[in-house]
Amino acid sequence: MLIAALLFYLLLALGVALNWLPLWLLGAYGALGLISFASYGLDKRAAIKDNQRTPERKLLGLALLGGFAGAMLAMALFRHKTSKRSFLWLFYGVTALHLVVAAALIRLFVWPQAPL
Repeated sequence: MLIAALLFYLLLALGVALNWLPLWLLGAYGALGLISFASYGLDKRAAIKDNQRTPERKLLGLALLGGFAGAMLAMALFRHKTSKRSFLWLFYGVTALHLVVAAALIRLFVWPQAPL
């Protein structure tokens, strides 16, 4: 998971550096990734201290909005939500859905003249 998240951010930065993608896209993914990373970290802390937890719907919602790479980093670094199979299936499904929609939107709005 760690390598996939880092690879995503690297490819995104490369796309911006080559002027293939707008800079705001990198900023948006970075901000959502930080929010997601912090949310997973706080949830892990709450789990350890037996405090009120962050609902899984909120964590999955952050991934759907674009924070999946930050969530992957947090899951790998904090070892959080990595053994709960039902959550992982939903997380990967939400991540795949986001990537498909994001790719379609980039194709439509950023590269409208590109051949199919």
